[in-house]
Amino acid sequence: MKTITNIYLLVFLMSMVTFIKEFITGLTSISIPAIERQFTMSSQRTALIPASNEIAATVLVLLVVFIGSHVNRARCLAVGTFIMAIGCVLYIVPHWLDIYTLSADVTVESTSHSLCHSGNATYGGSCGGRENSLILGLFIVAQMVVGVGFIPLLTLGHSYIYDNADPKKTPIFIGLFMK
Repeated sequence: MKTITNIYLLVFLMSMVTFIKEFITGLTSISIPAIERQFTMSSQRTALIPASNEIAATVLVLLVVFIGSHVNRARCLAVGTFIMAIGCVLYIVPHWLDIYTLSADVTVESTSHSLCHSGNATYGGSCGGRENSLILGLFIVAQMVVGVGFIPLLTLGHSYIYDNADPKKTPIFIGLFMK
């Protein structure tokens, strides 16, 4: 596999990955109310979803920096981007699997029932049991994987640019990278 030798291309790719990560973070925050309605979860539980991204990154940053200083940094950047992509796919899995719980108020003979289904329809009872905990866990794990995948770009990306760019152009590349 041929390595990226053009610093301009590398900075462009790193900028695109940074843009995509920030877009994902913003989209996650915007989609929380829809997730609450679709999966009948409380705001207290769904608040963990966007926070888990930063929690995982904070916990593992020192380990990634230590490993990145002993291996090829370009490979670390590529692996981190791939891990981030896996986290994005994991975030979509609950929607693909169609294991969500719909909740609608149904009035039958002036009695309000909660209609929840997951494969089979069950009337009465409450939505948001064990199944929703698994879905919440999947969302949290997906955001943690995205956070872990982005660590190499934030920590090793700067030093990679400093080591491989012309010293006069390095500040411009860092600025473009962080935009």
